[in-house]
Amino acid sequence: MKQLMEYKIISGRVTEIRRTWLPVRRAGEPAPKRAPRVAGASSERKIRENEKNSAMNLARVINATFRKGDAFVTGKYDDDHLPADYDSADRDAEKVLRELRRRFKAIYGRNPAAVRVTANWSPKRNAPARLHQHIIMERDAEPIFREIWQGGGYSMEELDNRGDHSDLAAYLVANVNGRPGKKKWHASRNVCRPIYTEPEPVDDVEDIKPEKGSVIKEHVANCDEEGHVTSTYIRCLLDKPQKVRGGKIVTPKQDRRGGRKRDR
Repeated sequence: MKQLMEYKIISGRVTEIRRTWLPVRRAGEPAPKRAPRVAGASSERKIRENEKNSAMNLARVINATFRKGDAFVTGKYDDDHLPADYDSADRDAEKVLRELRRRFKAIYGRNPAAVRVTANWSPKRNAPARLHQHIIMERDAEPIFREIWQGGGYSMEELDNRGDHSDLAAYLVANVNGRPGKKKWHASRNVCRPIYTEPEPVDDVEDIKPEKGSVIKEHVANCDEEGHVTSTYIRCLLDKPQKVRGGKIVTPKQDRRGGRKRDR
């Protein structure tokens, strides 16, 4: 059976809220069997959905891990260093990042957080692009990476304080084309992952509300063929990250004596 539930996904200052029907099993009831997957059966709609999900997952990692002043680096290749194909460029990027980790760890005693995209497409022109690398890394890693990069052109921008980098993630994913079924981005093991709250039952699929004091960045209602709302989604931005404990959001509690607020 299915039940209407609400759950939240928290990535830094961004909180996503989703109301949808989820399968609920009774005690002792076996899990339903999944239908067998058929190779090459992905429709164009499914491919677009996978790309959207890839961008959302990347945005969550960026929002949870990186802060204002961290570096968005683009490494380009001149003719002498241009890799033969996409896979060679992908291996080259990982080789450079291994050297970055080695030098960074020698200085700071730990590995730097980073995400990378090997790009082969121009979404602006909707046409193939010369192979290049996009990498987001913590600020202290950028000067080291600049010394290591020997491919050719190089540029760097600092991340701003917007807190929600969904547009940047969508842009990065759109920079990769012609690789169905393969990952479009890679992250170091020490990036922060989004936190999912425990789903809770709700009565009305449309009565979804953003977090108090937040700014709504996206609000979507999905309908069936008859126009009935089947799920709703809100992505909202807060001034500071929420705390989560035991699958529940920790809300501030006012001290009875009128003192400072405390977590409960």
